[in-house]
Amino acid sequence: MTWLDIALQVVVALAAMLQAVTGIGFALIAGPVILLASDSASAFSVSALLSFQIALVLAPGLWRAANPASVRAFTIGSCAGLPLGAGLLAMAEVTTLKLAAGAVLLALLPAMLRPPRADGHRIGWRHGLLSGILGGALTMPGPATAIALAASGAAKTEIRATILVYFVWIHPPIILAQWGAGAVSSAGLAEAAATALTLAPATLFGTLVGRWLAPHVRERLFRRAVFAGIAVIAASLLFAGIRSFSA
Repeated sequence: MTWLDIALQVVVALAAMLQAVTGIGFALIAGPVILLASDSASAFSVSALLSFQIALVLAPGLWRAANPASVRAFTIGSCAGLPLGAGLLAMAEVTTLKLAAGAVLLALLPAMLRPPRADGHRIGWRHGLLSGILGGALTMPGPATAIALAASGAAKTEIRATILVYFVWIHPPIILAQWGAGAVSSAGLAEAAATALTLAPATLFGTLVGRWLAPHVRERLFRRAVFAGIAVIAASLLFAGIRSFSA
């Protein structure tokens, strides 16, 4: 086992822990390291498979706290967004996709700072559409849903539960959409499955630690962590895109 392999296991465990606590963040932290290790588009499928594993472990204990209307709205919208995002991944430069996704997230981020709406949780299909596009293009369906839920005034338990229950549905179609659009080959999927299998124990460990930590994270700290996480995701995407253009 090389130092890169060891670092990948550690990073994946930390990323899984963050996702278990907040519902998002795995693709941001683990994705670049997985991409470095595999050096192919199959890295997107690895991230999707491991995020699916995290959701499968956590969702059974959270589904009662999830908002069914929000999960339904995200699901309906993502049905249209996924093929579009996967098509963009197949046709566009990944650099361009990163820049566009970073700009969109930064534009949406101020919504989390506004007071919650007085008319309740109005999550629409358009939020699922954006989630599906980002999921199909970059395997990052979480930030758009987290922004929508936080802006609606949902509590931390509902935000986390809704995102992770939604992730049980969204990640298998992400893999299929990317494969169907030709962004990832059949050989790439096989490679991704093998890589995900080797990373599954580290992912499970991080998930279980995160599940234990989640109840001890206060509401205000949770919201700050989600806001900071999405801001870092957006900034990282923009920075990576700009650096690639400059190279």
